[in-house]
Amino acid sequence: MVNTDQVAPSATQTGYLPAANHESPFKEDFTKDPCLVSVCLGGINNTWLTYPFTPLEAVAEFIRNPIYLGKTTAEIRAAVEAGDKELKDHLKSSLAYMMYPALAERRRTELIFRPNSLFCLDIDHLDSLKSAEALKQELFNDEHLDARLAFISPSGLGVKVLIRRPLNPHLSIVEAQKEGQNCINEYFNSTYGSRYGVMADAASIDLVRTCYLCHDAGVLFRG
Repeated sequence: MVNTDQVAPSATQTGYLPAANHESPFKEDFTKDPCLVSVCLGGINNTWLTYPFTPLEAVAEFIRNPIYLGKTTAEIRAAVEAGDKELKDHLKSSLAYMMYPALAERRRTELIFRPNSLFCLDIDHLDSLKSAEALKQELFNDEHLDARLAFISPSGLGVKVLIRRPLNPHLSIVEAQKEGQNCINEYFNSTYGSRYGVMADAASIDLVRTCYLCHDAGVLFRG
């Protein structure tokens, strides 16, 4: 079991070198924001979490600042527009990501420190960036969703919204995570699905589920 007093692995230990003159994108202030996630800067093939206990507010600032993710995000969207799926997937694999259902120093179930009560509403295949921006704002303002973070997906045609929802104490952690995610997906599908012509991503649900991070100057955050 990991300890919040432990020092996170350094950038060089994880094979990631930050942008020049920017030693670290995150300030690990555990007390300021109780809503924490685990972040990896080294790409999806790296299972070590560079910053295991990262305040969600710091993630929002990381997404907002173009110096970290701006170039790759623009390249991914250019590849999408050109219909080059292979290049798009290659570029996405290099993006930083966050593990949101639980905290851990590594993306492995047996190394989980604690669950987070966080879920991700992952919407893709919208018809335009304009639709994605409109849906992002609508979901963030929805009083039935305790949305904490909302940003446009790497493709520019989707939205990712992190939602806080209590876990069912009568279920195992895995089953509670699954139940919570299914409820959120069903709510989106019945409330927004027909209007936007899309459905929530129903990919497999587990406690080490990840979410790509990309640049969005208009990222929305609620503490």
